[in-house]
Amino acid sequence: MKYADVLKAVNDFFDKTFIDGHTIEHKAKTSAGVTFTGEGKVSGGKFSSKIKASGVKVNRFAIDKVEIASKGTIKADGKFAGIVKGLDLTFAFEDGTAASGTDISAKVGGEFATDAADVTIDVDVAKGPSAKATALFAKSNAVVGVSAAVNTAEISKGLGAFSAYDFLLGYKTGGFTGGVEVTNKLSTVSVGAIQKNDNGSFAVKTGLALAGAGKGDKAAKFLGGVDIQAGGSFVYDPSLTVHAAINQAGTLRLATENKISNTATLTLGGAIDLTAIGRDVHSVSTKLSISA
Repeated sequence: MKYADVLKAVNDFFDKTFIDGHTIEHKAKTSAGVTFTGEGKVSGGKFSSKIKASGVKVNRFAIDKVEIASKGTIKADGKFAGIVKGLDLTFAFEDGTAASGTDISAKVGGEFATDAADVTIDVDVAKGPSAKATALFAKSNAVVGVSAAVNTAEISKGLGAFSAYDFLLGYKTGGFTGGVEVTNKLSTVSVGAIQKNDNGSFAVKTGLALAGAGKGDKAAKFLGGVDIQAGGSFVYDPSLTVHAAINQAGTLRLATENKISNTATLTLGGAIDLTAIGRDVHSVSTKLSISA
């Protein structure tokens, strides 16, 4: 387990379960295990699309993802496994210059993993160069992690060279995963937990902007710096799963995943502002996923 994996299930529930806009997605998997995905989406009156390939493997070399989006971005990442026992060489590339004029990102790094620890380091040779390192240590069901990012060109500034430093405490047992993370240079505390079982799941996530946090911090959007979300999923039967989530600002999000055939799933979603029921501020979304 890596640092980013500890609260991934909680974050994915709130960030990826609920859809927006109207999307059609098609997936096809080859006999060699390579998956190709094409997606078209209309949101806010604008159309976007992307194509992606994943699962390319040649012996110990793997390309985890190659993605090209209509907005002008190209992404690719992969790894070379087993340089030595427990050590993988990783790489990631992104070019967004055609979309936003941003610099190219080209990262190389490594991940060293044992049963008790996982350490990663990535160096973006195209920016700075800058470096990011994470370390996660496990003992029984508990984990402790640290993450830091630094611009090596400004290393003489001491702590001023760090663009981020985060800390994490987590606990995992059976279907339960929870953790506390301090981010944004110790200015934001996030607490998240999710409980999963065969009938569904329940999740909660809270963010608190501490004194001195910037006004732009995500956690400071609601009620004096506190952001609370709670939600859950219910598996009605093998072909229907219902999801719901609400935050203290009064936004209720809903989604139903309907397996309409062995190769097609239709997701219907909606967002309702409970503080403005009579106003035209609500939304309906759809997503049709087809696999072959």
